[in-house]
Amino acid sequence: MPGPTTLNLGAGRRMIGESFPLDLEHGWDADLEPIPYPDESVDGIWAHGFFEHVAHPIAVLAECQRVLKPGGALNIVVPHGLSD
Repeated sequence: MPGPTTLNLGAGRRMIGESFPLDLEHGWDADLEPIPYPDESVDGIWAHGFFEHVAHPIAVLAECQRVLKPGGALNIVVPHGLSD
């Protein structure tokens, strides 16, 4: 039985565990394409330092909701407006 599937949005060269990277460097443009996974097929999504770079974050959030399994986790980290 395969282990959990975790996506790493905007990964670049930063890998988190055994997550699957999704970004321009790996052939996916969040502003133009849906997440290339079937509905309710992903256990978790990491999005660290990602959402502040997309033009349509609400559309990308909807895509995250579409691919996450019921009870799946979405972990978002964005910079604080007052931090350096």
